[in-house]
Amino acid sequence: MTYAICYVSDASKELKNEDIIPLYEQTVQNNYRSQVTGVLIYKDGSFFQILEGEQ
Repeated sequence: MTYAICYVSDASKELKNEDIIPLYEQTVQNNYRSQVTGVLIYKDGSFFQILEGEQ
C-alpha cells in the first residue's frame, strides 16, 4: 500500500534561484535513497511537499 504525507514549512531565510537548485538535487537523491516519490514546491518563503512511498 502506498502512503502519502504532505506538509508546509517556512524557509529559515529567503531563497534565491541559485539556492533552490542544490536543494532540489539533494532532495532527488534523498528521495531515491528512501524509495519515495514526491513534489517539492517553494513560493514566497514557504515550502509545500508531498511524499509518497511504502510505510
